[in-house]
Order: sequence, then structure tokens, then C-alpha cells
Amino acid sequence: MIARVQPHQFYRQSIESRQRLIICSNEGIHEFDYVTPRDALREALFDGGAEGRATVQLWQQFGPTEVLVLALSVLTSDSAVDERIKEKAASMFYSFKDSPELVDVEQVRGLDSTWSPGDSIADWKHKMRLNKPLAGGGGQGYAHSPSRRHDALYYYFSRLVAPIWNHSICRVKNGALITSLSSEEMDWLSNELRKLGQAMEKYGLLPKPDVTWNNTTVGKMNVQASSMERQSLVALRKLVESSAEVLSLWSTACAFDLKAISASMDPCSLPSLAGRPFCHLVCDGQHLNGDLIRAMIKCVAIIISFSRQFQTFLTKQDTIQFKLNTPMQA
Repeated sequence: MIARVQPHQFYRQSIESRQRLIICSNEGIHEFDYVTPRDALREALFDGGAEGRATVQLWQQFGPTEVLVLALSVLTSDSAVDERIKEKAASMFYSFKDSPELVDVEQVRGLDSTWSPGDSIADWKHKMRLNKPLAGGGGQGYAHSPSRRHDALYYYFSRLVAPIWNHSICRVKNGALITSLSSEEMDWLSNELRKLGQAMEKYGLLPKPDVTWNNTTVGKMNVQASSMERQSLVALRKLVESSAEVLSLWSTACAFDLKAISASMDPCSLPSLAGRPFCHLVCDGQHLNGDLIRAMIKCVAIIISFSRQFQTFLTKQDTIQFKLNTPMQA
């Protein structure tokens, strides 16, 4: 596997060998196993559920966003052990009372808006709240402060695609395209992205439209903040699906015969494909992916045509051979 396209260390924690610490002292030899954050969350959910003491300690140690990212890793897991705690992991997204807000830009400017695992989200949001009467204008002058669920979903997606997002997934060599990733790697990443999208749909992580009627300015701004978050997560869902489709397309081309496909393409378009990073192919590379699809269709059509001609040739050969053998058998 190429070094720069290795999965994020967050996703390697479940497949890499566990680290052990051995301490030798006058009292004897003590051996300690390193427990990964995912294993710690799994044990906490088994013991006390989403609101158990061990889970709360993880909230305090890692912070809400990172714990929700770990919960997503459980929701997208195929392990039989994780199947038993998926409902508990999904409930974590609703047990933590956190909603998007519109924050006064002028008031936030100059304040420390960063958050560390030891801080309280309630205290941080208290600093962000408005101490002056809300002005009209539909939220003008206010910035969107998303929920932790929103951030966790974006964190999870970004860590999946980070190794290749700003890199091209193919290059030109001897007049033909070759991929930087193998078909197996692209299939793995595409499958993980699809599981993320399925989890977003299955466990209701895409918020429904807020149709609540509010006469107050604060209520209207809350509805607007919820609407902005929903639009952002819907866009993320489409981005997840598009990324998976692009990877599946290139994996299919690689498994088929990318060299033959390259020969069917315009030579001038090959450097354009090789020079575009993966994010461009996903977001605005429909015409480039279209060139690849058309070349694949052309190759398949040529193969089908050749196969039919070859079958016709074999049929004629069998007929001639039969006529030659018939008098001899008589």
C-alpha cells in the first residue's frame, strides 16, 4: 500500500496489532494492554449504555465530537460484536442535547471559540449567546454554529477520504493510465463510504425539515440554524455517494483493463485526468468521468463484436470439419 494513501490511523486502530507495555520492578513484572478508543467505547456501551458512567467518562476524556465519531465506527461496523450495541451507539446522537445555533459574529470575534475535551459544551455555548437584543434581518451578521452530530459526520467522512482527497488517483505511464490505488483499496474505501451513507439514512442522522412556526426572533433564528444544518448534511450525503461512485468506477476500469481503455481515449485527455485530484473528479469532474465511461463502453462493444465474429468463425470451422469427417465415417 502506498504510504500517502493509507487509511487514516483512526480506521487502522482495529486492524493493527495491539501495543503492550511491560514494566519490570522490584515488585515483579507487570504487563498492560493498550485499549483503543473504539474498544473503550464498546466496553462502555456494553456495561452501562449511552448514559452509563463509563460512557460519560469518555465524553469528558475525548470530547463529544470524537466520541460520536467513535459511535459512527460502531454503526458502520460489520462485526457481530458491534451488532449488539448499534442501537446504543445510535442513541448517543440523541442523548447529548446539542442543537445548531446562529451566533453573533461581532460578539464571537475576539473570544476564544476553541473547545478542549475538558471544557463543557454548555459553558462554551453560554459565551456564544447574545447579551444584547436580537436584530432583525433574518440572521444577518450571525454565523452558523453546527451541532456535534454535524461535526462528527464531517470528521468521519474527511478521515476516510483524507489520504486521497487532494491527490490524483491515476497517472500517465507509457501513454496509458495507471491508478495510484489498487482495485482492492478502492473497493474497500468505496464500501466504507457506502456504509457511512447507509448509517446516516438508517439511524436518522439526517435531520428532518423544521416546519415549526415561531413568532419570536430567537425561534426564527433557531429554525434557520436547523435548516442550514440540514442543507449541509444533505450535501454531505450526496458527497459521500458521489465519492463512492467515482471510486467504484475507477476500480471497475482498473479490474477490466485500464491500458486498453486508455487506448480508446483521446490522448490529450489523459493528462487532464491524471492532473486532477480526487476531489475534482467527485465535485466537478463529470465530463472527465464521462470520458472514462465512454471509453469503457467502446472497449466492451469491441470485445462483444470480436466475440461474435469469433463465434461465427468457429461455427463455420465446425461445419467444414463436419463435412470433411462425414464421408470418412460413412
